[in-house]
Amino acid sequence: MNGLNRREFLVGAAVAMTVPAIGSPAWAETWPSRSVKMVIGYAPGGIVDFTGRTVAQVLGELIDQPVVVENRPGGGGIVATDAVAKSAPDGYTLLLSDAAITVNPSIQEKLPYDLLKDMRAVAMVTTAPLVCVVPASIPVKSLDELAEYGRKQGSLSYVSPGPGTMTHKSGEIFGKLSGAEAVAVRYRGTAAAIPDLLAGRVQYVCMGIPSMLPLIESGKVRALATTGKERASSLPNVPTAVEAGYKDFIFELWHGVFAPAATPDAVVEAIAAKLEEGMKKPETDKLLARAGATANFMAPKQAQAFFEAETLRWLPSAKG
Repeated sequence: MNGLNRREFLVGAAVAMTVPAIGSPAWAETWPSRSVKMVIGYAPGGIVDFTGRTVAQVLGELIDQPVVVENRPGGGGIVATDAVAKSAPDGYTLLLSDAAITVNPSIQEKLPYDLLKDMRAVAMVTTAPLVCVVPASIPVKSLDELAEYGRKQGSLSYVSPGPGTMTHKSGEIFGKLSGAEAVAVRYRGTAAAIPDLLAGRVQYVCMGIPSMLPLIESGKVRALATTGKERASSLPNVPTAVEAGYKDFIFELWHGVFAPAATPDAVVEAIAAKLEEGMKKPETDKLLARAGATANFMAPKQAQAFFEAETLRWLPSAKG
């Protein structure tokens, strides 16, 4: 038997018969048989972390298994994406990411992974606006006043968790719209940026609502505008940037769940089905509303097409 004795052949055949084919329904039936890890590429406290924890909670309740959140900040999500890309493709290590995952290939000369070859979309789950704020100590009450303040000062500085993030992109683009020189100040996470923002060492930031809401409510920062197409339900008295006269200043964060590219289709479909069920629950809407976010589920095939299109959309900016 080509070097195999009869015993070895029978043992091998028996093992093969007990292992379901990748992509078959039998493979999906074994998921989930243990806890799932949800990796988030940012420090605790921001909107990606808030969304990830909400999704983990909802998913865990539906699959009757713990979904453990692991924060792995660094490189605007690169550290976390790399960790998940190199993990076992079995549905037990997932990534919750924002748009930075699709932007990073356009701004980094070299990544430790090939995004479109090493990762796949499981589902898109939410969308949410940013809120642009300034410290209460500076005499600014609108985006126009912030732009004028920057021109008078000669420059503006803004918080940046990394060049691939929407917080960075929105800060950069507002700087261009303001006509003042805008300087990005890098921070590892939201918590690290807050003291400098409150002290006025950085003049503005456009960030997820959960991070800023307590500071807005306490009067420590002033909300100038939100960046969605409509006003945020959690900040109904704050105008959108469009209302404030900045018609092209629209930034809506999206959040998606991703897995290693080799994860079987059946497992991806099983995860997505539970995510869809969870995103439809009224309780989920209430949780997400705290962040001004909205459940916006997109199934695997549509999510993958969106993921690929978004990645390719940003790539020309690296060549221009």
